Amino acid sequence: MNAHMRRTIEWTIDSLGDRFDCWDTDEIDALAELPAGFDTLLAPLAEAWNQYSDGRPVMTRVEIEEGCTFEHLWHPDPSQDSAQTVTGRLMADPGQDNGGYVITILPPSALVLELTPPKAERLQIVPGGVV
Repeated sequence: MNAHMRRTIEWTIDSLGDRFDCWDTDEIDALAELPAGFDTLLAPLAEAWNQYSDGRPVMTRVEIEEGCTFEHLWHPDPSQDSAQTVTGRLMADPGQDNGGYVITILPPSALVLELTPPKAERLQIVPGGVV
């Protein structure tokens, strides 16, 4: 079962139990049994939850750098997907350039990440020196 749903149910049980001092009730017991029931009910769906029937992933993710990811949601009909390119800059403090990235989206299910170097610093020639 979805971890978020399980945590929400456990939080609800703890909150109700503490707030109303009702730990030993049929209602609390019923809430406590929900995760196992959901697991049984949803298990056949969850096995292939992230895949289309032809085995392709529904979504592909690539980490660009720590804390920054790119996700692509694939069309259910692979003939509708087309190759694309996405570009961007890596995170940097103001005035700095850490380089960039190029992500090539290759149907039916691949993402290719290429990191690019920082841009060369532009120099301006002014009378009497370089700035």
